[in-house]
Amino acid sequence: MALVAYPGKIVFGPFIPAVGTTGTLSVTVIDSAADQVGVIFQPLGTLIDKAAFRVDTFTTLGNVDVFISAISATTGLPTGAALGSTVNVAVTASGVYPVTGLNTTVNVNTKYALVIKGEVGFAGSFEIRQSEGTSSNVITFPYGVRDTTGTWIKVNPTGLGHSFGIGSDTAFWHIPGLLGPYDALSSAAVTSSSTPREIGNTFQPTTKQRLWGVLLSINAVGSSADFSINCYTTPDGTPTSIASVSVDADAVGASGAKLIPFTSNPDIEPDTEYALGVQSSGSNGITVLRLEYGAADQLGALFSTNNKSLSRATTGATSFTEDDTKCYALWPVFSHGDDGAGGGGGGLTLARLPGGLGG
Repeated sequence: MALVAYPGKIVFGPFIPAVGTTGTLSVTVIDSAADQVGVIFQPLGTLIDKAAFRVDTFTTLGNVDVFISAISATTGLPTGAALGSTVNVAVTASGVYPVTGLNTTVNVNTKYALVIKGEVGFAGSFEIRQSEGTSSNVITFPYGVRDTTGTWIKVNPTGLGHSFGIGSDTAFWHIPGLLGPYDALSSAAVTSSSTPREIGNTFQPTTKQRLWGVLLSINAVGSSADFSINCYTTPDGTPTSIASVSVDADAVGASGAKLIPFTSNPDIEPDTEYALGVQSSGSNGITVLRLEYGAADQLGALFSTNNKSLSRATTGATSFTEDDTKCYALWPVFSHGDDGAGGGGGGLTLARLPGGLGG
């Protein structure tokens, strides 16, 4: 087996468009039995059994029907008929609503719609979150749809992705463009006096890779906000830095996504957990995009495997604290990957990322 260079640099992390600010919410008000909202997506397996959605502003309780629908090949809009089971959900307050029992057989190369519709006799009123972000950084697939006038329409997407989770009977899938039913997109301050002092994400490749640097999404940059980034081994024990870089705030510029190379490029071993951490060296620091979830399995809609989050209150502390409901927009970037030769045939096998680190 040998490491070969990728044609370019490869960011290994969930698909989040490169935006620095959280932007505004896009919601649909459900206040009649005719109202319905959804998202068009392509599944990652042949059985859909679970989903999740989030209610923001809540006014009056009511029940909704949740199901998977086919879409029209000509319009790209839902046909309206349930392909599997319809699950009735009572919405009684704002928050995340997990759905199980959809039991719908699908094809991985076909597009479908997750539909949430007011039940017959519906008399409630509440907002269902669709997406969040800035209009200048948009995604075009998956895309949102709504019907509040008797006709389905496509919803202009916003930059960070759609607020739905979809999965099998065992776990949510990470479908690029779906963030899962997150509670909040927020900013985490990283300064010399903040707690925690260090935030970031864990990652665990399935094949050997060479680490080039990171992709970091910064919401704001303070005056003289110099910071550093480290890659650690053994984040569960005594973290040891194997790559680092010090960043001059004057070289960062405005908020946004930043590709930052390390000063050395270690090889990352397969099936071994690593952690990326960012810390500030001044009182005027940076703020990093943070996604917060109500439960660990909901964070699983952002990643393709189980997640573990870590943070530590002071730089140089011997251990991290776990938190499996948050993650930060800090992802590893690889320059080389295992060619697969010698052990089981050629071809590059890409890594998976199992978690997030934060506080």
